[in-house]
Amino acid sequence: MQEATTMLAKELSETYGEKVEVKYVDTREKGLRAFPLIARLTEMGYPFPIIAIDGKPRLAGAIDVEQIRAILDEGVAQS
Repeated sequence: MQEATTMLAKELSETYGEKVEVKYVDTREKGLRAFPLIARLTEMGYPFPIIAIDGKPRLAGAIDVEQIRAILDEGVAQS
């Protein structure tokens, strides 16, 4: 998953430059208790990876570059 995150960062930086930060968070290091929102989402049945945009969970279960771009573009259009 870390490799997929690196690829996502590369692809998004080509389009958005420094406007977008992609960060991989390994919940195993600190445990889910350190991430209450993620813990709640997994209890609800949402699978990893969980993609958050502007601190809000938006996608779960896969890294879909096109969906992420669409969400980012939607946010830019609303600004």
